[in-house]
Amino acid sequence: MSEFQPYPDNVAPTLTELAEISNEEWDKRFPASALRRIKPEMLRRNARANLECATYAYRRIFLRRDAPTTMTAKVIIFDFDGTIADTLDAIVKISNCLAADFGYKQTSLAEINYLKNLSSREIIKQSGISIFKVPFLVRKVKSELTKEIQYLKPIPCIKEALIEIKEQGEQLFIITSNSKENFILFLEKNNMQDLFDFIYSGATLFGKSKIINNILQQQNINYKQVIYVGDETRDIEAAKKSNIKAIAVSWGFNSQEVLAAQNPDFLIHQPHQLINVIASSPLT
Repeated sequence: MSEFQPYPDNVAPTLTELAEISNEEWDKRFPASALRRIKPEMLRRNARANLECATYAYRRIFLRRDAPTTMTAKVIIFDFDGTIADTLDAIVKISNCLAADFGYKQTSLAEINYLKNLSSREIIKQSGISIFKVPFLVRKVKSELTKEIQYLKPIPCIKEALIEIKEQGEQLFIITSNSKENFILFLEKNNMQDLFDFIYSGATLFGKSKIINNILQQQNINYKQVIYVGDETRDIEAAKKSNIKAIAVSWGFNSQEVLAAQNPDFLIHQPHQLINVIASSPLT
């Protein structure tokens, strides 16, 4: 008994061949094969569908939704308060409650817009608080923010932008003066716990550049790979001191006017703009 051969010479046709094969070619090439049981139209349709699925899977795995392929991923470092999380109202509320204890005046809603146009150093200077009290104030604010963390929400559309950037193959880092416990709790509450590759939590008021440099050294990251994203003037200052690119976002604390005066590499106004800016930014 001769060996059963489902295809001529036991060579199955490729999906590309089946997707484009004509009725005449189909009759000619497979007169007595297993393919005779399938109508040519169905064969072509199924072959094309499988090709589309294979192409999509390839892009998702290797090209990350058509993003440019690079041997080295970019490292995107984010600020937390005001950039990822909408914390402004909570921080103003807490700061006003602590005003009497730390010797500065409370901030009204009308004054918030004025403060948005000042740099971080100018705000501290204008508040009248002793520079020696600032670390203790920051620590107390972080402690009080724990009580508000369950009510905090991400900046609208930032989660979707982060997911897209992550799917492009980039690494997402966070540097925050908030406590690590607060940050992780926020991520878990908003189903974002799988997005970040590295978390740094600690005192960062005017020492972010040193922290950035230490992280890059410890993680063996070339500064050319790195982009910093923040909503305050001190974020741009830190990025420049560390010789990395800075994306300033106008949806946080500082106004777009005062951010623009710091000459960031990019100034954006909507979270979705992060996707194209990061994808198009070369590793140079």
